[in-house]
Amino acid sequence: MAQGSFDPTLEDWGGFFIDPYGFGKQTPLMHNLAEYAKYDEQFPDHPLSKLRSYLSRVIGSLTFDPSLEFFGT
Repeated sequence: MAQGSFDPTLEDWGGFFIDPYGFGKQTPLMHNLAEYAKYDEQFPDHPLSKLRSYLSRVIGSLTFDPSLEFFGT
């Protein structure tokens, strides 16, 4: 395999790609263990880590008008 290329069908990746729904499917765009938030602290400059940090701040800053409270019941 050429440098910089990636073949997710290689068997030596055992356990790295997972089916988040537990059905054991193998597809080209599998969820992988590197996508877990627990690695964000180790890789703060990774785009996914940055996105999760940003979304956390956005969600934490949301406020709703009290007149909308009835929608939550």
